[in-house]
Amino acid sequence: MQKSGEAFPFPVDEKVFENGLRAYVVHYDSPGLVAFYSVVRTGSRNEVEPGKSGFAHFFEHMMFRGTDKLSQDAYNDVIKGIGADSNAYTSDDLTVYHILAGKAALPKI
Repeated sequence: MQKSGEAFPFPVDEKVFENGLRAYVVHYDSPGLVAFYSVVRTGSRNEVEPGKSGFAHFFEHMMFRGTDKLSQDAYNDVIKGIGADSNAYTSDDLTVYHILAGKAALPKI
C-alpha cells in the first residue's frame, strides 16, 4: 500500500493493467460501505465544435437509459436489489459515474 500525500489523507493502492487502464483503491474509515467510481477524462471543455455543446452531459444521462443487453429497469432493479445508490456528474474535464453500497454488494458492482 502506498502512502498518500498530506493533501489526501487516505492510503491508495494503484494497479495499471496491460491496456493502460488504471484502478485505484482508496482506503477510508467508513466501515461496511464501498464506493465505485468510474472517471472518464473528458468533459464539456472537450466539446470544441462551434455551436455544438452538451454532448458530455448528454452521454452521462444516456448511460442510465439502458442498453440492448440491460434495460433501464433491469439496471435500476440491480441497484435497488443490492441496496445501492448510483449517480453521475459532468464537469469541465471529467465525467464521473459512481455507486455507493454496502460492502457485501461489491462483487455485484
